[in-house]
Amino acid sequence: MFNQIQETIKTFAKDRKITPVIILDETQYTRTDILNDLKMLLNFDMDSQDLAILILMGQPIVNDILSRNTHEALRQRVIVNYTFAGLDADEVCSYLKDRFHLAGLGDSIIEENAVKALAANCNGAIRKLNSLIEKCLLICEQKNQNVITTEIVMLAENDINLI
Repeated sequence: MFNQIQETIKTFAKDRKITPVIILDETQYTRTDILNDLKMLLNFDMDSQDLAILILMGQPIVNDILSRNTHEALRQRVIVNYTFAGLDADEVCSYLKDRFHLAGLGDSIIEENAVKALAANCNGAIRKLNSLIEKCLLICEQKNQNVITTEIVMLAENDINLI
C-alpha cells in the first residue's frame, strides 16, 4: 500500500504538477506506529525530493511528542514549525470588531471593559472566544439588552463553565 500511495503522490507531483497536501488534525492523538508510517510514506528517493506537504496540527503537546527520540527522523523532516499562542487582548478587540462588522453591527454593541473581560476569559483561544461571544449575544437577547457588558460576559463565562 505504501508503494501505491507513493506512486500516486509521484504522479500528482511530477506528471500533473500538483503538490499533494496531507493534513493530519488532532495529531496529539496519533499513535507512534502511525507517525512512523507517515515518515516512511514520505520517504522518497532517500529524501532527495519533496513531493508532498504534510501538515501536522494539534495541541501544543504535539511538539513534545515529536521531540521524543522515537520521532527524530520525522522531526528532521519538519521544515516549518509554527506554534499558535492564541490571541492577545488587542487581537481579541480587532477580531471582535471584524466579526461584528461582518454581521452588520457596529462597535457600540460591546463595552470596552467587556472586550477586556472576554480577552481575559478566553486565554487567547478563538474557539472559546467564539463560544463566549455567542453566549453573550444569547444572554443579551434574553435580557432584552442591546450592549454586551462585563456582567453579561461573566454570566456567559459561568454558563459555559457549568456545561
